[in-house]
Amino acid sequence: QAIVLKNKMPYIEKWNQSRRNIVKKYEKNIANERITLPKTHDNVIPTHHVYCVLVENRENFCKFLDLNNIQWGIHYPQCIEQMEMYKNLSSPNKNAIEYTEKMVSLPIHPFMTDKDVEYLIEKLNRYGVDE
Repeated sequence: QAIVLKNKMPYIEKWNQSRRNIVKKYEKNIANERITLPKTHDNVIPTHHVYCVLVENRENFCKFLDLNNIQWGIHYPQCIEQMEMYKNLSSPNKNAIEYTEKMVSLPIHPFMTDKDVEYLIEKLNRYGVDE
């Protein structure tokens, strides 16, 4: 693994900047009240290795993504305090649990083309409109 990572290191900042540019396009162009985008705070230089949005009906949203050939994921299927080994360490956080149930990860990688990004934006802006 070290050899692979060593060979990728010269490209990491370029790839991170590519993801930042994609997120800027998402933030500027996705305008659908049914989808809550994450906020990128000022004075922060994120890597955006995961891009999660919040939706009220995750099952319907994921079906919509599937119908439009858009890959998606659930990177955080449950909160830490819901995991058996951590249950006794804290009480459940209602907001965290609610977010976990609404969260869906969208495509974000440095090799997305402008066409890929535009397609995703176009489809996300149509979510719920044609129903």
